[in-house]
Amino acid sequence: DHRDLHSFPTRRSSDLRTGNGGEYDIFLLDLETNRERQFTDVVGDDSYPRWSHDGAHIIFSPNRNGNFEIYAKCVAGGAALNHTQNTDDDKYPKLSFGDSKLAYQSNPENRSEIHFIANPQFPACA
Repeated sequence: DHRDLHSFPTRRSSDLRTGNGGEYDIFLLDLETNRERQFTDVVGDDSYPRWSHDGAHIIFSPNRNGNFEIYAKCVAGGAALNHTQNTDDDKYPKLSFGDSKLAYQSNPENRSEIHFIANPQFPACA
């Protein structure tokens, strides 16, 4: 069992990455009630969660099809939006202040590179 915790500083919730038996999922933790809510639940690892600056989305790197990609999902739930679709491992997403740029690490041809997406799209939240 493995747990990593990242707080959203102006909210009362945190994301929590937990692993059991070699597979990781992301949970949201309400800091006032101490209740967990599962945020991701698919086959494969869901790793490197990061909050958007407005607290409405979490970007993360799941390994669903044999390599890591960058996804965004509403904290309230719904479908995740894939930002990268390639055969390289894309990890460690980070949003700029104001969420106008998305940076991540990719490894084309076994080289470690930093890539940027200008004006990344986010799924609509209910």
